[in-house]
Amino acid sequence: MDSQDIISTDVLIVGGGPAGLATAIATADKLKQKGENKRIMLIEKGNSIGSHILSGAVIRPAVFKDLLTTGEFDGIPFDSKVNDDVTVKLNEDGGSSTLPFHPPYMSNDGNYIASLGQVCRYMATLAIERGVEIYTGFAVDSVIYEDGKVVGVKTKDTGVDHHGVKQKNFQEGTIVKAGITVLAEGTRGSLTKTVVEKLNLDNGKNPQIYSLGVKEIWQMPKDTVKAGSVKHTFGYPLRDKEEFGGGFIYGMTEDRVAIGLVVGLDYQDPSFDIHAAMQVWKTHPEVSKMLTGGSLMESGAKTLPEGGWNSVPKYYDDNLMIVGDSAGFLTTARLKGVHLAVRSGICAADAAVNALCNNDTSKSSLKRYEDLVNKSFIYKELYPT
Repeated sequence: MDSQDIISTDVLIVGGGPAGLATAIATADKLKQKGENKRIMLIEKGNSIGSHILSGAVIRPAVFKDLLTTGEFDGIPFDSKVNDDVTVKLNEDGGSSTLPFHPPYMSNDGNYIASLGQVCRYMATLAIERGVEIYTGFAVDSVIYEDGKVVGVKTKDTGVDHHGVKQKNFQEGTIVKAGITVLAEGTRGSLTKTVVEKLNLDNGKNPQIYSLGVKEIWQMPKDTVKAGSVKHTFGYPLRDKEEFGGGFIYGMTEDRVAIGLVVGLDYQDPSFDIHAAMQVWKTHPEVSKMLTGGSLMESGAKTLPEGGWNSVPKYYDDNLMIVGDSAGFLTTARLKGVHLAVRSGICAADAAVNALCNNDTSKSSLKRYEDLVNKSFIYKELYPT
């Protein structure tokens, strides 16, 4: 991408996670079905697809059958099918008790444990095979507007020191103009926040609320991990009526374990630290026994949008759609959003292709995206009943 040029494309997708890649794949497929030849670009800030996604997630796979061919679906690099699924209450005295039933929405029957990074890399290869242009290592700085409407983005300037002073290797960011811009940045995306504010897309909506998930991947001794095992915990070290959340332990192939603690960010105690709580959680016998003899491979953290349907902003406007976590599509009770991200990408792709074929990318045309979401399981899972 030449920083001196203004690049034009028909569809621009910002973000190479499951929502952005699903949008790219579905858009390419639907355009081909209609015999249309349009340019689709995807920009990802990471040095490679999946580099900003920590491994270890439980995924509901059915939605991928609507996105991919049978052969492609069979090739998805799922790690292992869930074969053991329990919920455990941890007590402060070191004791624990396993619930004799699954809380509503928590069942993982038919789901798969997977490295989401690997799944996204696989999806990227499928998108490229369909002619999608993917550019990694380009962080986007701002949204470009004309007459109050989104018309593209500008990537960040490079060659600038931490004081903002231009260096000898300074290069101005590239302007990418697009007929339709799709924001797939993940939770609290920098562009999404500015767009929502500028276009007043959250008018009449509840404020979004968030939780923070701290995650680690451990390498364990040979033959000590049951791949496909899922354990969710609640209780210790979180205090009743003070902090809301719980932990998870996923057994993966190659004797790896993904563990994590997710806590709502609405706690009142200013001294509470989720990262520190994670380390305390790991000392509970129910957790520590799973880590004995192992070594830490990866660690990271991610925010999750937990406001539900009434906190979802308007996720379309003139020339614009917002997908996945950026739109707030996450089922809090299930602690899952990948399937919603993929479905939102499919819905957005349908609306985008319809708009491009009719040469009308206005908000009235892209309202089709909202209509499709409302008819999908996104609405059914998020809307309060």
